[in-house]
Amino acid sequence: MDAVHAGETRAAPLAAADRLEAIPDRIPAASQGTMNNLIIGGPTFAYYVYELGRNFWFWSPQLQFHSPEHDVAVTGFAVWMRFRSMAAAGVRGAPFNGTPFDTFRSQDEGLIGQYEADPSLTFANTLAQDKSPGLYGGADFWASIMMQLAARHGDQEFVERFWHLVGSLPTANSTIDAVTNWVQAASSAACTDLSAVFYSRWGFPRPDGTTAPRPPSGNVPEPAGNC
Repeated sequence: MDAVHAGETRAAPLAAADRLEAIPDRIPAASQGTMNNLIIGGPTFAYYVYELGRNFWFWSPQLQFHSPEHDVAVTGFAVWMRFRSMAAAGVRGAPFNGTPFDTFRSQDEGLIGQYEADPSLTFANTLAQDKSPGLYGGADFWASIMMQLAARHGDQEFVERFWHLVGSLPTANSTIDAVTNWVQAASSAACTDLSAVFYSRWGFPRPDGTTAPRPPSGNVPEPAGNC
């Protein structure tokens, strides 16, 4: 789909060679159960929802991390939107590698809490290396951050504002530029300045590339939005 917001159009999300499609007669037999469950409302293997979400990613120019850091934004988007789209559609998730789906979601949601509880963790030794403070990887951690911000600042309204605003930001020529765009879009979507949360509580790199030691997270309260 080319139209993301009313009155706003963008280029097609992915080239045909990279786009992910679910064509019934080409789905392996082992996966047919998942497609049938999507239709009849049974438990769904969330991997397919996660991968199909990549068709709707438009924001690499603004949010992609640059080498030598590992980019986690595009996959973080797929992780986050998997949970949101399945909840919105009322789709029940099948276990993830043997873990009940609701437990899996809670584990992802809790990653940001684990990060905040340990001031020795930094952007450089987590997201920049595609690592999380607990289970899974950096993309799950990126998604966890966005889950917390959305929960605290308007949920779906935050999500819609965030993606709408990201598209208007300049191209990031470095990871620091991408983080700067992330902070700006999150602050605008929350209708409050979240720079203290990103740069002080979480110790992410500032626009000039410097970082500060992280204080206990309780020392940096999260401001309420005014949307």
